[in-house]
Amino acid sequence: MKRERKRELKQQIKEMKIEAGVYEIKNTINQKIFIGSTRNFKTLNGRKFGLEAGSSTNKALQKEWNEYGRDRFR
Repeated sequence: MKRERKRELKQQIKEMKIEAGVYEIKNTINQKIFIGSTRNFKTLNGRKFGLEAGSSTNKALQKEWNEYGRDRFR
């Protein structure tokens, strides 16, 4: 049973449509806009997690995130 379920899940992942594109993160205090791109929009939660963990690779965005807080971004 476990193997069959695992096989089903693998197949579902293979069939999933991957959507790429450009996105923006806007600071609503100073109106700065950070623009990024991704090969898979489903990975944007990882960007948010990185900011919340203080480990974003974009140092300017991380600094403002720390200064203003998550509620000031959309």
